[in-house]
Amino acid sequence: MKRNATAFFIIALVAELGTTWLQRLRTTTDSPGLYYPNFETLLLERLFFWFIIIAVLGTVWLLISKRAMGE
Repeated sequence: MKRNATAFFIIALVAELGTTWLQRLRTTTDSPGLYYPNFETLLLERLFFWFIIIAVLGTVWLLISKRAMGE
C-alpha cells in the first residue's frame, strides 16, 4: 500500500509541476488570480502547499497507524 501511495504522490506532483510549467507559456494578466507575474513565485507557492499537505497527511497517517497498533 505504501508503494502505491508513493507512486500516486509522484504522479500527482509531476502533473502539478507540468501544469505549472504549461502556465508559464500563457501570458500574464494585470488582475490577480490564476496567473502570476513571476513563474518562480508560482512554482514555489505550489511546492510550499504540497509540502504542507504532505506533512499534515503524514502526521495523520502516523497517528492512525500508532492507534491501530495499540501503542
